[in-house]
Amino acid sequence: MIKIGVLSDTHGYLDPKIIPLFQGVMQILHAGDIGSLEVITQLEKVAPVIAVHGNGDINSVLKRFPDRQIVTVSSNNILLTHIGGPLTRLKNLLPEGMSLEDIDMVIYGHSHSPEFRQRDGLFFFNPGAASIKMCYVTPSVGLLTIGEGKIKGDIVTF
Repeated sequence: MIKIGVLSDTHGYLDPKIIPLFQGVMQILHAGDIGSLEVITQLEKVAPVIAVHGNGDINSVLKRFPDRQIVTVSSNNILLTHIGGPLTRLKNLLPEGMSLEDIDMVIYGHSHSPEFRQRDGLFFFNPGAASIKMCYVTPSVGLLTIGEGKIKGDIVTF
């Protein structure tokens, strides 16, 4: 079983409560609106980070991270992007020659609304907003457990 930390919408601030929540993860996925490269530097002290930029990111973040990535974990293909949306939009985000049938999960942020659900055989995971700057929401992150043909997603509020 592989444990992965998932977060989005840090908006330049990494709450210190996140670090202990991610202890023991093998990888961290950041679904955009990072806000500052310092957030990534802090997360990299815990585990390797794969990230995408969001619509609110600044030039240094935009230059370092793409707007989407395909991440493969235990033979599961994950589309990591900032903005989710309908399947027709997601299909347009995939690389040439790849279809939605090749994807097992979509990880996204943007809405600040956490969710883990399955639709049409595809898992959707939004960890919510990880920043206390978003004072109108309860901050949250996600923990994914992947292995043995199963994907489990947990939302952790703090």
